[in-house]
Amino acid sequence: MRPPLPSPSRGLTATPRTHSPLAAATSQAWSAATTDEAAELKTLGDRKIDTGKAKRAYDDAVAAQEKQADKHEAAQKVTGAKLKLKNDRQDDLDGLVGPLATARATAARECAEMRGEQAETTTAAPTTTAAPTTTAAPPECVAEVTGANGSINGSYQWAGGKFIRDDGLMVIRKASGWDWCKASGGTVTSTCAGNVGRQGYRSKNPADGLPNDGTVHRWSSGGTSSIKIFNRAQCK
Repeated sequence: MRPPLPSPSRGLTATPRTHSPLAAATSQAWSAATTDEAAELKTLGDRKIDTGKAKRAYDDAVAAQEKQADKHEAAQKVTGAKLKLKNDRQDDLDGLVGPLATARATAARECAEMRGEQAETTTAAPTTTAAPTTTAAPPECVAEVTGANGSINGSYQWAGGKFIRDDGLMVIRKASGWDWCKASGGTVTSTCAGNVGRQGYRSKNPADGLPNDGTVHRWSSGGTSSIKIFNRAQCK
């Protein structure tokens, strides 16, 4: 038989119950895991809150943009309506201006015709004055030299008792007859007499003292030219 257990009343005391190291470690691990899970859950909650705020902000922006687009479309409609009204008014105005201008022109023409008729009945026709007669200028005295001697050919004007070619480089001056002399600006620039410097010679007409019409004599070989005096009476 087993011996009987001692009775508490016999002076035995109960020993306190203690935890083992494994239980403490397990408890700490559980506590840490719980704390991390709580932190993670909090983070996820915060993210959900931020995502909700961002979505609401996006929705608000989209709504504002749509509202602005509606305003812009409404403004365009108003502008189009105003422009159409302006064009319609301009068309109406153009439609009035054309007939008005025609009516004014017709009225002005009729008034002018009425004034003209009144003037014809009250005013005598003005008398006309004959234009004064003008006397034509007398023809000029001109010498024309033509022919094969190109150095003396040309048109010569009568000036101060001699003939001066239009370019001023040749003069026909009076001597015993008439001599052709080189000149500058109508003035002889070198000796031109006898057998020195003369480019041609023509005898004078006994009636007026001017060169005779006909062949101009020259001393060198080559072609000859002839002189013709026009309006001799004006060579004074």
